[in-house]
Amino acid sequence: MITITKLNKIDFLVLIFIILIGFVHLPFPFDGDQAFFRLGALEMQQGKVLYRDFWDIKQPGIFCFYFLAGTLFGLIVFQYYIRHFLYIHL
Repeated sequence: MITITKLNKIDFLVLIFIILIGFVHLPFPFDGDQAFFRLGALEMQQGKVLYRDFWDIKQPGIFCFYFLAGTLFGLIVFQYYIRHFLYIHL
């Protein structure tokens, strides 16, 4: 049986602090892998095929995740940051 403990005041404050630290990174543009994953999603939305029309050593799941997120919510950088932030912290 799994028991779920309640959050005490310290846990809640630490959680709020971590979320606030995460919001500091929202205005920065993508770089490195995130930029390439977004580019891969853009290529896939234009009908190109992964590993034939564009190639990277990463697994296909990350490109599919960005493609799905971009298809459902748009490929705006700020929206990606919000989804990425929520995915990691929740």
